[in-house]
Amino acid sequence: TCAICDVLLEDGKHGSKSRVVDHEHITGELRGVLCTTCNKLEGYLGNSEVPVSERLESISNYLARTK
Repeated sequence: TCAICDVLLEDGKHGSKSRVVDHEHITGELRGVLCTTCNKLEGYLGNSEVPVSERLESISNYLARTK
């Protein structure tokens, strides 16, 4: 399963349920196995000068305001 969202990952599957070995890009240290969607999200959130926790809170507040 994905270490973030717990979706069941499938062997040989392309798309959101495929396995991605997540790693820290500077050190190369392995962090876990993620689905493609969570891996992309983690990458997008981590590539910013805004701390991830603040960005997630801002996203949550935005979605709450716009429902």
